[in-house]
Amino acid sequence: FYVGINGGWGQANQKGTLADGTDLGTDRTKGGLIGGQLGYRWQFGSWVLGLEAQGDWADLKGSHAVAGFGDIASSKVDAFGLFTGQVGYAWSNALLYAKGGAAVTSNTFDYNRGTDDWVK
Repeated sequence: FYVGINGGWGQANQKGTLADGTDLGTDRTKGGLIGGQLGYRWQFGSWVLGLEAQGDWADLKGSHAVAGFGDIASSKVDAFGLFTGQVGYAWSNALLYAKGGAAVTSNTFDYNRGTDDWVK
């Protein structure tokens, strides 16, 4: 069993498209994050199986002018989580493993039409 904390810097690219198909371009959001993880690994002979969950609070923000419109698009990532499983093979003091899973995010992409009319 293990528990840990993590923190650092993150970046994400978020593409915005209106319901009518209008491409609003891509924001490069960036900022700090902090969170934690917990997991467990089981060893059966040389085989190792594991599960891990990670959650992070994030403050990744970005904005850009929408080409051809003079409008502003902005995006923000507030949080993300990862749920993974691992399978590996250990020999001596080395472990070779594969990891896969799912990620979830809490993010927004806002569009200002050059007035105070925000579309979320």
